[in-house]
Amino acid sequence: DADRLRGALAFSEACGAGEEAHREALSADEDDLDARYALGCCLAVAGKYEAALEEFLTVVKKDKSFRDEAARKAMVTIFGLLGSGHDLSSRYRRQLVIYL
Repeated sequence: DADRLRGALAFSEACGAGEEAHREALSADEDDLDARYALGCCLAVAGKYEAALEEFLTVVKKDKSFRDEAARKAMVTIFGLLGSGHDLSSRYRRQLVIYL
């Protein structure tokens, strides 16, 4: 439970300027990994886990070592929040393995 709480707090901190600000940054530059990662964090805070996992997976696809594997670690945090048997955890874990 403590790890889950730390993960949720980390998402909240990384969200920073908010979902709309990060979406605007991505509309200007879709390769802005900082904005994409932060958007994923905002989506996770909002409980939009599938959308968050998709953003994090995109970061992993483009640069798996981004910020010391922050996107991969964020995905693992969401897997923990959802539980290992959750459909999203299973589906995105399989996709993540492809890019590592």
